[in-house]
Amino acid sequence: MRKLLIMTCAAAGFGVGFGGGIALLGQASAEPLVRLFNPTPPLTPCATPTRGGALTRALARGFGVQYWGDGYSAADLAKAPHGLLIVEASKVGALHTADGREQLFTKDEVAMISRDGTRPVIAYLNVAEIEDYRDYWVNSQSTDPRNWFGPRTAHDERLATYWTPEWEAILLERVDRLMALGFNGLFLDDVLHYYSFGTGTGLDWPDGMPVDGPQSAPGHARAMMALVQKISARAKESPCGAIIVVNNGAYIGRDAGPDSDDKAAQARFASYLGSIDAILMENIFGSATEAQTVQALQEDYQHRGVKVLSLDYTSHFQDEGTARLQDDITARAAKVGFVPYVAQNEAFDRLYPPSSELMPDQALQ
Repeated sequence: MRKLLIMTCAAAGFGVGFGGGIALLGQASAEPLVRLFNPTPPLTPCATPTRGGALTRALARGFGVQYWGDGYSAADLAKAPHGLLIVEASKVGALHTADGREQLFTKDEVAMISRDGTRPVIAYLNVAEIEDYRDYWVNSQSTDPRNWFGPRTAHDERLATYWTPEWEAILLERVDRLMALGFNGLFLDDVLHYYSFGTGTGLDWPDGMPVDGPQSAPGHARAMMALVQKISARAKESPCGAIIVVNNGAYIGRDAGPDSDDKAAQARFASYLGSIDAILMENIFGSATEAQTVQALQEDYQHRGVKVLSLDYTSHFQDEGTARLQDDITARAAKVGFVPYVAQNEAFDRLYPPSSELMPDQALQ
């Protein structure tokens, strides 16, 4: 998993963790499905953002991701043509404000970005990494964070013990805060860290001793699925519901493994799928594992009613400078029924054109 430390124009730090995944179990076969994209009428205010209706209409106009950068303001984001936006709620991190608290978009600013509820705006939430520019970190200086303090990775990421009640409480408090601002849902990043804990490779625990927790890779996958479901349930208590998008972790259901009762395993993954509306996967196209990743995403998510979003970076391709690369990646994603977004790199400091502009003649079926 890669980790970028990004600074806002106001010098606030935002960490963005993205990565792929490796299945612990096998895969089966599937066939490509629908083609995408055709501009459609906007959502009605406070439309319930479900898989079938509002989310489908929003994604027909493509999505975009931005966390910081020049012009990272409500006014500029409101002008973006994308049907759905994934954004960072903090304009300035807690380490860089006069009062030591995050400076979040206000409720009025969120309404401006969402065009008074007619365009879904999804707020970033990291479920497994400790971010020292958040208010909860400031608050922890007067308490004892050891119950949710986890190890550092080889990339110097500080992980939280995501299965503990203390970390869950921190996340649910943030969920309440974000939803109260009027965001239409949550983008749950670093779900894949269940795999970091599951393998245990390169983890440096504080005091050299891990805390009690899941004792196997399947156990960690199950614990992460449970956390996602709790976050989803809390967010969906909002009067307008909530769109829940998880980042990566395509193989989490398979990694959770079967138990003595295969029906129980199927029910467990079905419950997880019922709590999310979409999964975003990065670096699919052009990768060595493209075929198996596409197949797993179709079988485990797309064919079960969960939208699949793809995010690829032109800087990862040898021919990144060619004019046709962005169109080619978009076309490959559309061919297998995914909703694509193509960025130059992982900086997330600007918005790139939505898929609906790159392929205006493709119809969403």
